[in-house]
Amino acid sequence: MTPVPGQKRSLGLLLGYMAVILVLSLIPGSGTTGDLLGLIPSTIQNFLHVPAYALLAVLCVRTLATYRMGWRWRLTTALVLASTYGAAMEFSQTWAPGRVPSVLGFLLNLAGVVLGVGLFGWLTFGRFRPPRSDRIVSKAGQG
Repeated sequence: MTPVPGQKRSLGLLLGYMAVILVLSLIPGSGTTGDLLGLIPSTIQNFLHVPAYALLAVLCVRTLATYRMGWRWRLTTALVLASTYGAAMEFSQTWAPGRVPSVLGFLLNLAGVVLGVGLFGWLTFGRFRPPRSDRIVSKAGQG
């Protein structure tokens, strides 16, 4: 299979962003030396899950666009990959000092993934798809 132009760059960007999320997810929490998370209020920390995972989902879709697959498979695969990564990041906080995995964190990750995939799908495929012939109703054919 011949590489599609931009495939390596797109994959590199996705993997780099996933590494950033990994590092941010494993920053030690309260009660540890150099408590970086203490500088950001927890409400804002929780809110930031949504745009962070929306961007992850968009990067997944863009990377999958460099492979031969239909747009539905691309969106579904991005949804599964990004939400699984979000669950893994929440679970990985078990081993980070002062951090605890939370259901709320995962749900916010999931909300971001759904938002990212949904908006990308709507903007890219939803509005600009030509109408299918079975949806076109002819007035001449109505009796």
